Amino acid sequence: MTYTLGVPNRSVFCGVLEQVGTRASIPVAGRSMAAVVTELQSDPLNIVNVGVPTANLLAALGAAVFPDNSTLRPGFNLALNQPFSSTACTPTVSISKLPPSSTS
Repeated sequence: MTYTLGVPNRSVFCGVLEQVGTRASIPVAGRSMAAVVTELQSDPLNIVNVGVPTANLLAALGAAVFPDNSTLRPGFNLALNQPFSSTACTPTVSISKLPPSSTS
């Protein structure tokens, strides 16, 4: 597996599956857990537990708040191709850091 560190990042698994991805850091320290769950569930890009009622979860969370230094790390990965097969692959890892992007 070859991949780059940073945001966005790129990876190639077994020389055939190419992906790009990104992550965000969202501080939630001191925020109500129920409010964060409600916010996440209302996000139009949410793909987790879509249509699943959250009333019992929100009741169980009650007035709980996230502790200091709590951060959400939502991410998104996109496969750039659809390989026919990557079986019999023993991945090795190679890491590189993307150079700073230039804005001109």
